[in-house]
Amino acid sequence: SLAFVMGGGLMCTFPVHQMFISKMAKPLACPSFKHPQNSDLDKKLVLGAVLFGIGWGIGGICPGPMIAGLLPFVYREEANRGYVFAVFAIWDVLGIYAARGVKAYLDK
Repeated sequence: SLAFVMGGGLMCTFPVHQMFISKMAKPLACPSFKHPQNSDLDKKLVLGAVLFGIGWGIGGICPGPMIAGLLPFVYREEANRGYVFAVFAIWDVLGIYAARGVKAYLDK
């Protein structure tokens, strides 16, 4: 369940953050920590979160691991090996263009 995944992630991350990250003056690979300047909840943020959640719910899996999970389909020797990846890629590109359209609409 997602609750167990989140709990396991917090159990690993929280102690490390408390012991090391919170005491660091700056990150190892950057000149300074970058904290968000805007803490307002605007309609773009809420709409993006809702669409992401709907997509996650329909797909049944987080988008990042979904891409990694598609790799076995690409390397199979069957005739339809690229089918699943192609369908995902098409929907991904359509989602990018849809997001641009929604952003242009919300920026008006």
